[in-house]
Amino acid sequence: MRQYELWWAQMPDPIGRRPVLLLSRSRAYEYLTRVIVVEITSTVRNIPAEVSLGSAEGLRHRSVANFDNVHVVAKQRLLSRIGTLKPRRVDEVRRALARVAGIRPLSRAMLWFEFRKLTDDDLGAIFEFLRSVPPVRHRVNNADPPTYCPRCARRHGLGELNPP
Repeated sequence: MRQYELWWAQMPDPIGRRPVLLLSRSRAYEYLTRVIVVEITSTVRNIPAEVSLGSAEGLRHRSVANFDNVHVVAKQRLLSRIGTLKPRRVDEVRRALARVAGIRPLSRAMLWFEFRKLTDDDLGAIFEFLRSVPPVRHRVNNADPPTYCPRCARRHGLGELNPP
């Protein structure tokens, strides 16, 4: 069992037998008795909480992983492997999960991969610097549609949430 595999599962009643997408991290399957799964359904609503799936993942019909239906189930309920999600599709899963959890995903514009190279001393120095400057009360998110900002008199994401 590995993260992002699709399995048939005998879900608790009233759900019954259905395909699921495994979300628990791969190394945890060795020792966990309960794992995190997302229901897969052929009812497609075309909403941001869904990730499209189909024959490329081993399913017979066009389906979706519905992230409004995340469960923790006993590992013994997983019956047989169906297939796996292609690595290039993992970002879709992360976006859908972040959407239903109310978490803003990392923007591709953020250079997070550069921060992984920093030492603890580097991070400590950045943290101390940030604590020394006054907070900025100006919300900006360029991933959201631009709206008028009364604070800076420009249009940008989250602009409407800034007081003058």
